[in-house]
Amino acid sequence: MLYLLLLSLLDVSFAIEKYHVQNNYFAGRRPNVVVLGDLVKGDNNVLLVGGNVESIPEAVSVMDLGDALARSYWVGKLRQESVVQVGANLPSASLNLFLFGVDADDLARSPAKDALLSSMQQSELTVPFHPADATSIVTSAMTGRVPRDHGVVGATWFENGEEVQAFSTAGRSPATIGAVDMLKNSFPQLSMTAGGADQIVGKALTQGLYDASYLDETKFVSPEQSYSFTWEELQAKLSEDPFWVGLKTNVDALDLEHPVNKKFLMQMEYFNRVASNMQASDNLELFNLATTALDELYLVSDDAIAILSATVQNLLTTFSENFPNGSSQVAFIKTPEMEQTEAHTNLESKLSEFGKESATANVRGIELLHVCQPGVICVVPHNQPGVDVSDEKTQQIFQIKFWFSFLMALLITVFSCSFCGMDYSSDALLFTKWNRDA
Repeated sequence: MLYLLLLSLLDVSFAIEKYHVQNNYFAGRRPNVVVLGDLVKGDNNVLLVGGNVESIPEAVSVMDLGDALARSYWVGKLRQESVVQVGANLPSASLNLFLFGVDADDLARSPAKDALLSSMQQSELTVPFHPADATSIVTSAMTGRVPRDHGVVGATWFENGEEVQAFSTAGRSPATIGAVDMLKNSFPQLSMTAGGADQIVGKALTQGLYDASYLDETKFVSPEQSYSFTWEELQAKLSEDPFWVGLKTNVDALDLEHPVNKKFLMQMEYFNRVASNMQASDNLELFNLATTALDELYLVSDDAIAILSATVQNLLTTFSENFPNGSSQVAFIKTPEMEQTEAHTNLESKLSEFGKESATANVRGIELLHVCQPGVICVVPHNQPGVDVSDEKTQQIFQIKFWFSFLMALLITVFSCSFCGMDYSSDALLFTKWNRDA
């Protein structure tokens, strides 16, 4: 019996330890290991908000965007506390715009900077997790959770050595409910317009619940005919449409043979088409849009900034005209990127000792929630929010707690079995000695 009890406790120990480890690591859902280095971009992001937002702190997390959206329509909350204070009146529409590849410095040299800042509130925008890409950032914004919790750690990851795409199956979609889910449940007639980037980011914008327009090489694919067009059609429009004619100098300054410039102009044209199709209706209108082309560039030219600025201003102006009491969020985001250090070289060397190559090795990456000091990663335990404990210390505390509990349980079991098995004719004489002569 004691042997069976011991086996049961060891089995429980394994189950608890497995759960503990899985909550601190990605368990194969990331194609590479990230080694600490200095952040070279992604630390100067900015958020502009307008409409029903009453107040906003100096700095907000990207996870606060979806929470503010859900609270605006009184459909629930994604975070325990709201840092973005919204008004009580329900907006007739909401515009959520993710501009990847530009940050506060690019906003400062935007021709539309004064117009944007005069009508919108500004706040520093943080991405409190790494690794991060457009897909995981948008998913975190829509769910109010970090990738470790919602499960979409990037556009792709590896499972058992095979690369898989986010949102390709139900199991590869967010594991937590998001703002889009809440809005759809509360407003069955919700009208949603989403897209602007590649297909996976488009699915992140809708959480896979609606069709999104996306750029497929040199053509835009969309369920709406008005949003479907090719690069050749855009080229013809560059010399005819008044909007593009006004930006002719800036367009001519770009190398139109460069794939990134083509993607950028295609995404800007999609934004213009969204603006031209905006009109008030009896249904709630939700616009979730994103551009990712500029995030592929190390430096963004002044001409690209001028085109982006004019497009965003046109989109916001049209939105404000059609939805005077609408709400808007515009995020200028450069995805976090760390410089290559000696640690990266050491990682490749260590992998080679095991006969592995860094490009193909099926290794597990840890999500860096907080860096205590150079080279030390801190993870916040689930049962102690707000307390930073190093991962090594957390493991030690866990093992001490478990084995102490195990030994106490074993001691109590042995004592109980011994006590219950006493023979009162011999073992209990001590307790009956006072009455032995009776």
